[in-house]
Amino acid sequence: MTTAERHELRLLPTAADAAAEAASIICELLAAALIAAPNEDLASGSQAGRASVAFSGGISPRMMLASMPGVRLQPDWSRIDVFQVDERVAPEGDPSRNLVDLQHHLLEQLSPPPALHPIPVQAGATQAALRYAQTLSDTLGDGGHLSLVHLGLGSDGHCASLVPGDPVLRVMNADVAATAAYQGHERVTMTYPMLNRARCVVWLVTGESKRAALAALLRDDPEIPATHVRCNRSIIVADQSAVSSADRSVLSSADR
Repeated sequence: MTTAERHELRLLPTAADAAAEAASIICELLAAALIAAPNEDLASGSQAGRASVAFSGGISPRMMLASMPGVRLQPDWSRIDVFQVDERVAPEGDPSRNLVDLQHHLLEQLSPPPALHPIPVQAGATQAALRYAQTLSDTLGDGGHLSLVHLGLGSDGHCASLVPGDPVLRVMNADVAATAAYQGHERVTMTYPMLNRARCVVWLVTGESKRAALAALLRDDPEIPATHVRCNRSIIVADQSAVSSADRSVLSSADR
């Protein structure tokens, strides 16, 4: 493990290796969160005896989600609340919905299942954002925090559905907000205030197309939305192809 500024970077040979590593890290962190949960102060917004995780969607996490049920150290999923980081406004069962992958690759494979809290996009983006913010508050407490957030990284530097130029980047008075249309869909996303209260964020970044964005994240470039996610702990799991040769050289030097 290496440290680049404020991130812990774990570099794996292939995308499949990175997905498996991210799955193991998430399971390990959730198990640890459950051990600590009974000692949490309820005033902090945590539910006694429970942990929480929010998953992002997209192509990259599919292998990670599919790997998770096979991880040796499994948390007690019946004591975990599962949330969505973001979701497209699309009909139920539409393959563009992040929920479809989350259910198929992970939740349907778990027994007993966790408590799932899907974003109710059937209400429309604005109403869905209001309802989901209330769900978070009801479940975690007012101003509560997530034990863990999984994020991906777009080639344009976006994470969640926090896309360059979208007014949602300036939302600081709500935990969930509607976005403008992006790649053909309106979306509902957790905002910076919600993400930044998380105990830990685990990034999964794979593929050569992510090199420039990952380099920007590692150098703390304020021009990309992902840089403004600043919670207590940040772990980046990447494959070799996502890391530029210059960054590999810097990271190797830091290890020596």
